Amino acid sequence: MSACSHKGLVDKGCLLFKSMDSQYGMQPSPDCYGCLVDMLSRNGYLEDAKHVIEIMPFQPSPTVYRSLLSGCRTHGNKELGEWASEKLLLLLPKNDAAHVLLSKVYSEGGCWESAAIVRRGMTEKQVLKDPGYSWIET
Repeated sequence: MSACSHKGLVDKGCLLFKSMDSQYGMQPSPDCYGCLVDMLSRNGYLEDAKHVIEIMPFQPSPTVYRSLLSGCRTHGNKELGEWASEKLLLLLPKNDAAHVLLSKVYSEGGCWESAAIVRRGMTEKQVLKDPGYSWIET
């Protein structure tokens, strides 16, 4: 399913997910649901990804909400981005990714004031963004 996600083969990935139960009698694991949400989110099926989150037979992990939020940033869905950010912050109130991604959803959509409010909120809550880094091995 992960390969389907990165190649944009959403129909094939969904078929693989469904076949776990229908053909092999296996219940998909939380990681499989996370991979499905990531695949749908990456490829712009944001409402479908939200639906999967809502019907999961267990509590979604923070990475599931982060995948949806990242997809919202990529595909410019402010409303769903707000929903995913809110859910992620309920699980991890000091999560920098939730704030940064939501800020980017706003700024890339031209909502500069909303982006600034999110960034100010990070400062007020003392949420620090982890610095990026690169790793080169020789």
